[in-house]
Amino acid sequence: PNHAEGFLIVLPAVLGAWILHFCFNAMIGLSAFAVEDVSAFTWIYQKLAFIFGGLLIPLDFYPQWLQVIAKALPFASAIYGPARLFVTPSLGMFINVMSLQLIWIVVLSFTLTVVYRSGIKQLTVNGG
Repeated sequence: PNHAEGFLIVLPAVLGAWILHFCFNAMIGLSAFAVEDVSAFTWIYQKLAFIFGGLLIPLDFYPQWLQVIAKALPFASAIYGPARLFVTPSLGMFINVMSLQLIWIVVLSFTLTVVYRSGIKQLTVNGG
């Protein structure tokens, strides 16, 4: 980054991105309660993160209507937001990225809790 504060301001965003990725990976792991092979879910998650996280094409190059959708998704909060914050640090962008990350972390944590409790109820252990 052009400014030294880019290194400091991006650290909380990277931590939030790591937590978001953990939540998605835990959700994929919990899907093993219902299906045997979760590799398809991992593949789908990777492709969605690749496209809507801004890895394929920066989100700024998307049409305006798709930018609005993509920037509201958790993939942009986990990949595009911290990367953009690192390159062009600003307080407004930091607040935007961190608030979106916090919202998605709360939503995904609640969803993880519900899926875990539902999976435990239908779990059948075979063998001895």
